[in-house]
Amino acid sequence: MEMNFISIEFLLFFLVFYLLYWNIPAKSRKYLLIVGSAFFYSIFSLNFYFISF
Repeated sequence: MEMNFISIEFLLFFLVFYLLYWNIPAKSRKYLLIVGSAFFYSIFSLNFYFISF
């Protein structure tokens, strides 16, 4: 599965992520960013996931 920036999958991912980001406490937002970006990179390839950390 690939997630292009102009796909429905990316739009859904972005909307869910955006809503979660603004509805959790400010102290937890950085952890959501880490989890969200790890998930986004792992969609393309697990190699990208391991390179990012």
